Amino acid sequence: MNGVLNIHYSNPIYSWRRAALMKHIPETALYHGNGDYDLAEKLLESINNSPQKNVRDSPESEYLRYLARDDYEAYFAGEISRYINNVKRRLQTQEGVNDYLRLAESRRRVFRPPPESLDPANGLAEFPMSIPYATGLKSNSIPVEMATSGELKEVVDVHNRLKNPENPQSRFSNFKGCPFAAH
Repeated sequence: MNGVLNIHYSNPIYSWRRAALMKHIPETALYHGNGDYDLAEKLLESINNSPQKNVRDSPESEYLRYLARDDYEAYFAGEISRYINNVKRRLQTQEGVNDYLRLAESRRRVFRPPPESLDPANGLAEFPMSIPYATGLKSNSIPVEMATSGELKEVVDVHNRLKNPENPQSRFSNFKGCPFAAH
């Protein structure tokens, strides 16, 4: 399961790449005892059966590449260290600070879009005034995400990636008593 967590690690929230992998998470998992479930095996089987595994930069192919590494833990320790150093370096510049404020605002707007956008807010955004947004940015500004270099890049195809009306996690929250279930 570590491979899933390392997909798009520079974007811990609103990661369209991890969201794309949610369709491969099985609805049920069997407990084998000794603390082991068959979740990882079922996930791997689903990804291996997906046509997306052959698409060069797809989340599925990335996941399979990570699992194939013999030096998986050392590789990601190095990747994350480089990422943190890149962010620290960018925070030493005004441009970097401005970019990270823009990133924060971009993520905030996914959670609670400005009223003039007419996009629905996240169901957890109960009180409109509790989460402000930067009025200096256009309401139609293109969302951004963090690259592993510490630079920002625009999220292309926003509708299908960040604002997809089909919630890939919905099947996990449709049981009685779940606060995120659509009742």
